[in-house]
Amino acid sequence: GNWQDELRIFSTKGTTRLDQLEKKTTQALLDFKNTCLKLNIEPLVAIAPPAFVIDQARAKPTFELVGLDADTLNLDAPQIRVEKILSKLKIPSCTLTNALRETDSNYLVFDGHWSKEGHQVAAKAISECL
Repeated sequence: GNWQDELRIFSTKGTTRLDQLEKKTTQALLDFKNTCLKLNIEPLVAIAPPAFVIDQARAKPTFELVGLDADTLNLDAPQIRVEKILSKLKIPSCTLTNALRETDSNYLVFDGHWSKEGHQVAAKAISECL
């Protein structure tokens, strides 16, 4: 149930859940921005998608595993929502999606975490954003 709730935001049926999370996310990012300003630090948010957004062949089995309809995939919806919030709050961001899509070995085979190569790609992309 928890995985299903978490993954639903990547489907067309997750709009209501995204709406609920938007309020909490906006407040968290505003708190982050204000803390950075108090500490005289320039904020930057890196947007890192899950493995199934980058390697879309993983999406259908991932959704089916938790009982969600893979025909309702809307994989970019959470990223688009976060980018809108960041823009509204005037917080600079660095989207890692395109950089991670450039090669196939950025995620572990049986795990959604970055591989050594994925960490290097992310570090380079973030460095370029800075």
